[in-house]
Amino acid sequence: MRLKRASLIGAAVAFARSPRGQEMLSQARQKYDTPQNRAKLRETVDGLRRRPSR
Repeated sequence: MRLKRASLIGAAVAFARSPRGQEMLSQARQKYDTPQNRAKLRETVDGLRRRPSR
């Protein structure tokens, strides 16, 4: 199971580094990088940081 997961992650990283992957990442950043989304992300991360660890 770990090998399948590792190969899937490797394939995703390889795609993200490809020209098409870079183009798609750029488009996603342009579309979703808004002040509202940044605020939501900040709230989520802050909430996770406040949770007690197990």
